[in-house]
Amino acid sequence: MINIDAATLRTIRGLDFAAPVSERQLKDYNLEMDEFIETLPAKSYELTKMFVVRDYELLRKKLVDMSAVLARLRAGEAIAQLNRVLDMLPGENKPEVDIELGKLVAGLSALSIDLQLAQYRIGQAAQSPPSHAAPKEGEKHAPPAESGEVKTVLAVDDDPVILNVVKVIVEGVGHKFAGAATGKAALRYLEKNRPALCILDIEMPEMNGYELAAAISAIDTAIPLIFLTSNSQREHVTKAIKLGAQGFFVKPPDEDLIFNTLKQRLG
Repeated sequence: MINIDAATLRTIRGLDFAAPVSERQLKDYNLEMDEFIETLPAKSYELTKMFVVRDYELLRKKLVDMSAVLARLRAGEAIAQLNRVLDMLPGENKPEVDIELGKLVAGLSALSIDLQLAQYRIGQAAQSPPSHAAPKEGEKHAPPAESGEVKTVLAVDDDPVILNVVKVIVEGVGHKFAGAATGKAALRYLEKNRPALCILDIEMPEMNGYELAAAISAIDTAIPLIFLTSNSQREHVTKAIKLGAQGFFVKPPDEDLIFNTLKQRLG
């Protein structure tokens, strides 16, 4: 287990870490966090299943148990969302509860991934800094990187609804959008263009996000990669990080999070 320090925890969105934390509290926190990361996919499935079969009594119990875990993790935003779901049970207005429960599950996945990113980065920082690699063959003939205030974001997803959501947000922050429905189409685009950022879905036919990320890195290691995913399992996230992921957007996409991330990264 890689310990996350208190200073790093204060930088993670949705956590309440204003008060000082003792070494003992930090140790307990990291143990709790590891268990949360490992068990979250199964717990998220349980929450959704209980709602689908309308077992609201068991769903309420599961949510209360989850609330206790989130309190120990100091996950203020997730607790607030969970309480919104609890207030709507037993679910007379099923569609509205379904939406709020979906937001909760997505938020929990986002928190799990953010914690894993922090773990990985601390582990990398503890190691010797990597040596500067020689330019890859073919990079010297690559299209030039974008300059100026308006930049292009390439989004790759086989779901046109997701692409449209990203398009609206990218254009809303004043940048250009390029979309591709397949990995092969994205690589054809990259033959003549260099976007400032790539947003990649992981689960796609023919060429998945992992394969596409490796292909993009072989073309140009300087292009930042952000992954779209609905899977927060540790091996899934770790694989994406090792392939160059600098961030994650969890499905269904949080439009405010994407907006703020793009503003921060692109200006």
